[in-house]
Amino acid sequence: MLFDLRQPMRAILSVSLMLLVWGSWGIAYSQPQTQCVGIAVTDGVETNSLPAHLRTEHARFIGNLYHHAQLLFDHLGRFDAVRWSAVPDGRAFAYEGTGSVDFVVHLIVRKHHKIYRNEVRHYLPSDRVPLSGAEKPYEILSRPVIVGRLEVRLVEQERNKTIWSAMRDSTAIVPHSQNEFIYNPSKHPGWTHPAMIQGFLADIVHLQALNRSVERILNVSDRWFISRPRDDLATARGMLAGLITSVSAELDANLPLEGRIKAMLPEAEGRKRVVLDIGARDGLTVRLRLDVWRPLPAQQKVGQIEIVGVDSTTSIAWIRKIEKKFRKRGEGPEPGDRVISRKRSASFRSNSS
Repeated sequence: MLFDLRQPMRAILSVSLMLLVWGSWGIAYSQPQTQCVGIAVTDGVETNSLPAHLRTEHARFIGNLYHHAQLLFDHLGRFDAVRWSAVPDGRAFAYEGTGSVDFVVHLIVRKHHKIYRNEVRHYLPSDRVPLSGAEKPYEILSRPVIVGRLEVRLVEQERNKTIWSAMRDSTAIVPHSQNEFIYNPSKHPGWTHPAMIQGFLADIVHLQALNRSVERILNVSDRWFISRPRDDLATARGMLAGLITSVSAELDANLPLEGRIKAMLPEAEGRKRVVLDIGARDGLTVRLRLDVWRPLPAQQKVGQIEIVGVDSTTSIAWIRKIEKKFRKRGEGPEPGDRVISRKRSASFRSNSS
């Protein structure tokens, strides 16, 4: 049954008043449950393929992921985050750490390298082509970039089951001067100033030797641009922080919400209503649907509710559905029942459409 739109003001005032009353009473009754999340980080990067200055700082960058993830959960405000470990167990992982956690967020760094990317610069007939005497009206330019790939897994700790995962890729051009480059020695021998050869060629050749893809990229290009170590490091550091930020909204949307029914309310417009001990600060939104479960030892699904009003710490929901076996006994949701949303992302997409 849809919300009665013919009397919107009366309904809004009614919901607001009930939230105020139940919210004040709920402070003494029960606070929203804060779940605990373990943060585990796995470094999947082959560090031998990194230039020396990146290899030296790589472990520090990986360690910083714990800090970035901690900031993410501090921002969400409804989780305690602790440092855990992911231990390889065959083709899977086992998770361990101090204390008990409900979920583990496993961050796996798949890529974090410096490479080069090519671009083609075309010239008009009236342009002065930098490669004097070249027959082709274009150049292939190689620019330094940092590439990253982060896999994120959300694991239900009790069953060691991945309930959501995502892969994020990123490429960032390292800041560099347009006037500092080396001509490809195999294609344009003798064109580069000796000081540039002496200062930078060895590092590029070393990178080619470590990474065959870099070798292929540089072999076909005309000019190789130079980046400074400090700029490589700053770009690499910022990329990992950005990858964490890029998954924050989706991770939040897939972290299950859990609360309790605090009380039953009188019927309104033919629908029974309940008050929950979680609200907007816990991630609840109007129209979000949650399953209702009888707590242990029964551990049975009772039905489903839909949020119709929220404040910061409490909310009101309609009872949408009652499971058949409970209907036959004339029963339904009751105070103390658990309310859980395990598929929030789908609900959020529905709410925003």
